[in-house]
Amino acid sequence: MTLILSTISSSFIALTVDSIRTLIIDGDEPEYDTGYVKSWSRDGIGVVATWGMQDGNNFKNYLDSLGNLAGGRPLVEAVDHYLTNEFRPQEFEGGGNPVGYHVATFGEKAADVFYVTDL
Repeated sequence: MTLILSTISSSFIALTVDSIRTLIIDGDEPEYDTGYVKSWSRDGIGVVATWGMQDGNNFKNYLDSLGNLAGGRPLVEAVDHYLTNEFRPQEFEGGGNPVGYHVATFGEKAADVFYVTDL
């Protein structure tokens, strides 16, 4: 289970997320890996945190590869695109495990401030 706590104002975003990753290896009992970073941030743009399945979840590299990414809807759309078109956990063997993203961004509209997407 991932715990994400966040708050936002017009000048800052504070987000905390745990650093434990659960791994299931060859159907055995779960193993826990600590020190795993489940968030991405960029000054003036926003913060993205992930929960759920982490195997193959390279959203940080994907967002970094976009270069000059804007906050608000562009960040939300980039995260949604990664989940549904790049990562595609629903196509993993056995249907994959649930995974989602929490996006806190400086957007033009209140609706752009917090966004959660999952599969």
